[in-house]
Amino acid sequence: GKWIMDVDFLKINDLEYEQNKKFFDLSSGILEKTIITRGRLGCQFQGQIYATDDVPVKDISGAGDTFLAGLVVEYVRTDDIKKAIKFAQDCTKIVVQKHGVSTV
Repeated sequence: GKWIMDVDFLKINDLEYEQNKKFFDLSSGILEKTIITRGRLGCQFQGQIYATDDVPVKDISGAGDTFLAGLVVEYVRTDDIKKAIKFAQDCTKIVVQKHGVSTV
């Protein structure tokens, strides 16, 4: 709906993006606000890929929630979405190296 025009950023994963690609193709300006997480490949924002370090992954449970929490915390602190993306990736990198759902 039109509510999406009022958001500052939208965080989705690559599967969600692929399932809704037509929406993004038809909705002007939405992709520019969208952060697409791509697992080991990092994430994409405004056409730029933010690569992540290759770490030994033990469990991805909670990785998306951790990314989003880290993103919000750092964005509120710095008002810089690029710094927030990096911080979110650093938080996620810690969590995926542990077994089970864990915290940073």
